[in-house]
Amino acid sequence: MTLVMSVDLASKMSAYTVQDPLGVLRQGDSWDRGMKTRDQFVRELGQVAHEFRPKVVLIEDIPHGITRLIMVKSVIRLQGRIEQYFTMIGLQRILLWVPPTLWKGHYKLNGKDTAGLIEPKALDMYGYEPPIDLADYKGKLTAAKKIRTDYAAAYLIGRWGLETWEAKGTYDVGNAARSED
Repeated sequence: MTLVMSVDLASKMSAYTVQDPLGVLRQGDSWDRGMKTRDQFVRELGQVAHEFRPKVVLIEDIPHGITRLIMVKSVIRLQGRIEQYFTMIGLQRILLWVPPTLWKGHYKLNGKDTAGLIEPKALDMYGYEPPIDLADYKGKLTAAKKIRTDYAAAYLIGRWGLETWEAKGTYDVGNAARSED
């Protein structure tokens, strides 16, 4: 059975899922209520990939046209840490960088201000609900809503990957890029 790991990568908070066609097997995030460092998150990604051995790790790449340099630098540094860690554990070949326009286009989510549409799309199409209960996050509601969106995006990236594999027999479509490209 096809197994994919998918990561919604962002400058402050990120989330991942491991899933097969039947559903989510594992999911996690970089936030952990503000208690997890970037290095801990990168290590967690590598450990989960090593444990589950997915065919591919689909990581959302930086969108074209971002003008806020501080955000871009942060994500590029995180991408570098991920590549370095996956190389260190011998799994760099399974990394695939997926531009947001590629997976979002599949769901007709391209354009500005689509963040608010991601979670409802995952629920409506697949019945997916992020594992964050907003009632548990008093005082941190904005962060909790953001990480819910990240979980839903990671889920949709994974679903895109599974559906792309089913339809085309490959994940390497459009302008998705392997680390060695």
